Parts: sequence; structure tokens; C-alpha cells
Amino acid sequence: MAGGGFGLLAGCGGSGEAAEGVDRVGARVEAVSSTDAVPAPAAESSMRGDTLVDPRDGHEYATVVIGEQRWMADNLRYEPPAASGWFCYEDDPLLCDELGALYAWNTARSACPPGWHLPSESEWDRLVDGLGGYTAAAAALSVDGDSGLGLALVGLRTGAASASRGRMALYWTSSYSNIPNRWELAEQAYGDRAEEMVDTYVMGRHLYRAGDGWVLEPSTAPTVGFEPGGPAIAATVRCVR
Repeated sequence: MAGGGFGLLAGCGGSGEAAEGVDRVGARVEAVSSTDAVPAPAAESSMRGDTLVDPRDGHEYATVVIGEQRWMADNLRYEPPAASGWFCYEDDPLLCDELGALYAWNTARSACPPGWHLPSESEWDRLVDGLGGYTAAAAALSVDGDSGLGLALVGLRTGAASASRGRMALYWTSSYSNIPNRWELAEQAYGDRAEEMVDTYVMGRHLYRAGDGWVLEPSTAPTVGFEPGGPAIAATVRCVR
């Protein structure tokens, strides 16, 4: 696979729209006693012009409207209170400021500021289709493009290792993978572990360079891995409203 491995299955095509009910799948339900304190409602995110202000930590993010969608034009940097499933590239806090944070998928699902969310497969498709398909969209959405989104090759993390900065990036979606050949891909990647892994795949968008051009394509990646020290993959988050 161009741009690195890590169990990332790139160019798989197809939509993960079995994922529309993603928030209902595998959700952990907790009983709340009537004596428990009711948590205060989350503060609303605010906008100053085209700048999003995250009320949780005060971080500011440029935003851009493409078609009918408003996207963050910077990678999310928010650190969850428990700091679980959240990493800086090479564990360097300065690189979190520069590149954005890397998130395990389960953490990414709830990491966006209030009123914003992790984009679904269909929302990424709508973004790409509005720019003329993947070939045209890859150039337009990259740091060299004119869309204002500025997707960059910030690398990722697998287990305890950071890698591929300057060569690739993976941007999470909220959607589970439902590609037709996912069993075949799981068997190729994991052999006798395929049955354990196939239902953990989720969709992302894989960005890399090929020659002088940019490539952006649907990819599927596992959320559960066997590497020590961290998740199968921790990747980048862009939020949409």
C-alpha cells in the first residue's frame, strides 16, 4: 500500500453506509441512579467570523464552507479529560500543536466540539462529489489546494509507534466498514485472526502523494489491534457541522 501499512487497507472503495446506525452499535449503556447529580449541559461552541472556538479548552480552529457543509480547516487538538485514546505524534506535545492530535476511533467518535461531529462516510462522499470526484478533490483538499481544507500528511500511530509523517495521513469517519470483500482483505492481512478483526473495521480517508500528484481514497482500518502500547491505529480528526 502506498504510504505505509499498519493493517490499513487502502483503496477498498465502497461506502460504509451500514454505518448510519454507528452510534447504536456497541454503545455502552450505564444505569444512572436517581440520586446521581445531573451533569451541567456542555457549553456551546462559538464562532468568531469563520473561526471556531472550542469551549472545552479554548482552542481555535479555522473553518471553511464547501458546498452546504462547514468543515474544520485544522486538525482537532482536543485532549479528552481521561486522555484515553489520544496521542501526540512521537508523544511530543509541540507536535500536537503543529499537526493536531491522533485519536483511537472510539475516542474520535465523541471528540468534536459541541454542535460538531465526526463526519460520516456519506458526508465525506458529499464533500468529494461536490469537488468533482476523488481525483479532482485530492488536489483541491490538500495543503496545495484551493478549497481551504488543507489536508496534510501528518502520519498516524499504531500501537506505541508513530510513523509516516510526510508520507500519508488517515482521516477518520464515524462509519463502520461494509465493503464487499472485507473478509478477503482481513484474511490477507491477519490470517487466522481474520474472524476477530473483520467486524472491527471502520472507514477513513487515506491521503498520500503519488508522483507529483495527490491521492485521496476510501480506506478501511481496524479499531482493535494486537500491538502493545496503544490502539491498532490512531488517526486524525476533522469535524463537520
